[in-house]
Amino acid sequence: MPGDPPAIDNFPFIVSSPESENIDGNKLNELDTKISAGFYSEIHSLLIIRNGSLVFEKYYKGYSREIPHNIFSVTKSITSLLIGSALYEGKIKSIDEKILASFSDQVPILNLDDRKMAITIKNLLTMTSGIKWTEFNDSYSNPTSDLFGLSLAEDWIKFMLDKPMAAVPGTVFNYNSGNTILLSGIIKNAVGKETAIYGAEKLFQPLNILSYEWQTGSKNLTNTGWGLVMRPIDMAIIGDLMLGKGLYKGKRIISEEWINQSTAKIITIDSGSEYAMGWWRLGSNWSNRFSDNDIYYASGFAGQYILIIPHLNMIIVSTAGNFTTQNRFFDAFRDYILPSIKNLN
Repeated sequence: MPGDPPAIDNFPFIVSSPESENIDGNKLNELDTKISAGFYSEIHSLLIIRNGSLVFEKYYKGYSREIPHNIFSVTKSITSLLIGSALYEGKIKSIDEKILASFSDQVPILNLDDRKMAITIKNLLTMTSGIKWTEFNDSYSNPTSDLFGLSLAEDWIKFMLDKPMAAVPGTVFNYNSGNTILLSGIIKNAVGKETAIYGAEKLFQPLNILSYEWQTGSKNLTNTGWGLVMRPIDMAIIGDLMLGKGLYKGKRIISEEWINQSTAKIITIDSGSEYAMGWWRLGSNWSNRFSDNDIYYASGFAGQYILIIPHLNMIIVSTAGNFTTQNRFFDAFRDYILPSIKNLN
């Protein structure tokens, strides 16, 4: 069932059949046919890991295991892990720290008021900074949008710090990629090196993730909002780290406390989704499908996902190119992946 045979030494997963992990391979074959026919829009990869075994690995539209893929806002979830690493090392004392303490060199700050002075690291992680921003309902290519303005700014940190406030921090969820860009500056100032370098040392190298690119913004600032390009198999390693509560092959990479804290529900968005600290969770309308709705995931523009199902010891990774088409990953998850699991509950 898996696609290409392992092409690297120290391959991170056992390659096995779906049936060996109590999954219906026929259902996955049906899904493979549907994806190949474009029924679920433009999926580029789908990987399923259960109990440490890679039971399904398929690539589409010319992609293969060795081709890295832009994972867009999945980058935010990985950035959350680096916040956890800096906390564990004592480089960041608390997520309740006020963010302006990290940017004392940014003087003057425009639109400064009590609300802006109250923004914490936690507010950035939970998308409740209160900074005035429109992203979800705006085109990423709209030249008048906040995100487009950020991408063109000469100084991304200053651009974000100068934005006016719209709400008291911690009171309103508003998805804002600029929040995570500010985390890049906070990590850099806390650890004394660029976030990409810190990420390589504390996360990617210990996980043997070597084939990736972390793009930069203004002044060589690591783009923690949407800048990572990775292979799907390496995204699955991130999923394995999460499933292991911060342990990977017996080695502690991220503290268990941070894994638990950063993936616990903070905000209910709607009946379909909740938000934690850089991670999403499935909402209440999925609860009737599981005895334990403990599913959380990283999500990126155009259909990039790392989905973790702890009570099933399962990881699902998908990349896609749904830039102008509907993202149908969760339809495929509902229609075929869930029904393929023989002991779902």
